[in-house]
Amino acid sequence: MTNTTSEPIIARLKTKAERIAAADPQKVAEIEARLENVRPLAERIDKRALLKAGRLDQFDGPNRRSGKKAH
Repeated sequence: MTNTTSEPIIARLKTKAERIAAADPQKVAEIEARLENVRPLAERIDKRALLKAGRLDQFDGPNRRSGKKAH
């Protein structure tokens, strides 16, 4: 079962993305590079959110302190 309300939105985004890609391939490369830079940050934010919610036992980030509970 698919979500029919999001299908028109997805179709519009796909056609818009195709038009941008056809018009300016350099712009697409810049956007993809930015996304690669953002991905690690998003993963760290997800880990911190899970840790604060008490769903992650340990945090492997740069500020990890053994034996102390993160607040």
